[in-house]
Amino acid sequence: LPQKWAGKRFYFEKVADRDVWDFALVSIAATYAESNQQIDDCRIVCGGVAATPYRLRTIEQAARGLTFSDETGDKLAPLATDGATPLRYNQFKIPLMQNLVRRALRA
Repeated sequence: LPQKWAGKRFYFEKVADRDVWDFALVSIAATYAESNQQIDDCRIVCGGVAATPYRLRTIEQAARGLTFSDETGDKLAPLATDGATPLRYNQFKIPLMQNLVRRALRA
């Protein structure tokens, strides 16, 4: 973890089909630099949606200056999957990923 993010607010959540030791269907990890509940900077990454962890740079940029709230989550969640092309049997990951982003931004 880069020193810049040490001691900052952090959020992690994993959605698994069975139990805690199972692989995540989708996961999210986020860290925030904030002041007065306003997001100054953030890093948000999803797992289980690509061959490598997928950084949500569009959401990171769009979140700057916004506050942690349901409205922020609702506004930015659709950006998580803009341009996504699900495979034949993993379309269910689209709403999962959007919901995890929603939850991370209302934290």
